[in-house]
Amino acid sequence: VLELGAGTGQDTHFLIDHGFQVTATDFSKPALDLNWETANTKTRKRLQIQQLDLEKPFPYNDQSFNVIYAHLVVHYFNKQITQQIFDEISRVLRPGGIVALLVNSIDDSEYGRGRKIEEDFFELRPERPKRYFSVNSLRTFTGRFEALVLDNKGADPRRDHKTGLIRFI
Repeated sequence: VLELGAGTGQDTHFLIDHGFQVTATDFSKPALDLNWETANTKTRKRLQIQQLDLEKPFPYNDQSFNVIYAHLVVHYFNKQITQQIFDEISRVLRPGGIVALLVNSIDDSEYGRGRKIEEDFFELRPERPKRYFSVNSLRTFTGRFEALVLDNKGADPRRDHKTGLIRFI
């Protein structure tokens, strides 16, 4: 599994506990360090940590991963970079592989707040933009993949039980 935006590792450790080998990536080195520090010896055998800037090409060979997982991470970028991220996901995913994403929804209470940068993309705080997706707008980025799930029924119990998130598998 290639986990994009792994942060401190809540999902990383869940995936490892369920038998996956995980390459956990994040822009934040301190978050990745904490991810590694909280891993036990058994977990560390199934874990690779790597700092990754999603705005740059991924440093992986073509068709390297069976699964690519991203939990609330691909929403920080303009349309061009978002498309580039999905191009890279497509490149490093093996044929028949699985992409699993959870992204912010246009139904979010924050949607439309702050300075509008482009369609569905707002700067709520200085230098902290956020993109919001609908089922249809996510489909424009994921059209090359077969959608098994694409809806607005996602939830995140770690963020005040936020609901209405867009799920894609």
